[in-house]
Amino acid sequence: MNPNLEGENTTEDAYRVDEGQWVFGGVERETRTLIIGKLLLEGLTFKAVSLDGDLIGVISNEIVARDSEHQSNFSSYNTEDQENCVKFKEFMTLFQKVDQESNIFERYPDVNRIMDIKVVAVNEAFRGLGVCKALFYKSKELALENECSMVRVDCSSNFSASAAEKLGFQCIYSLLYEEYKNEKGEVIFNSLPPHKQFKVYVIPIRKYLHTDN
Repeated sequence: MNPNLEGENTTEDAYRVDEGQWVFGGVERETRTLIIGKLLLEGLTFKAVSLDGDLIGVISNEIVARDSEHQSNFSSYNTEDQENCVKFKEFMTLFQKVDQESNIFERYPDVNRIMDIKVVAVNEAFRGLGVCKALFYKSKELALENECSMVRVDCSSNFSASAAEKLGFQCIYSLLYEEYKNEKGEVIFNSLPPHKQFKVYVIPIRKYLHTDN
């Protein structure tokens, strides 16, 4: 299958493709829309569209440099958004924890610029048809155009993690949802099977160049 790939920031489209595969239980639509919207707001986003014009996939990227003032767009989210949505604040805290503990630039001192994939979602009806692979390759092209030496992807679901592994990405960080707890010792996110971990994967761009076949 060869989906049409378009560059566009479309929060509602991203919500529609992601709605049927949301990893965490008990998250209302308002919260999901806010989270996805914030992830896409500052990103470089592509969407996959079928020949019939139906949205079937979305991927959002961010270029991060070692010397940038902030190494994640998460830090730019205003406190008003977080105060108005407790669950949103919990998600942002999780993402910040993952960013800090998986510190790419500390792990890879020779890497100064990365392409950071923050959101990747494919409609369930189109999985296994090469849509996710096509989206990843579009991000690779973007990484090359912007002289990034490494590509990183945050995987909150088993679906995106499996796709990254098939493309040769290496897992450098993982966090079990059941071990991520609040101050009272309560599990914050009750993930739905088979999604058990939040994982971070990376691949050097020079290696990524040889994963097309």
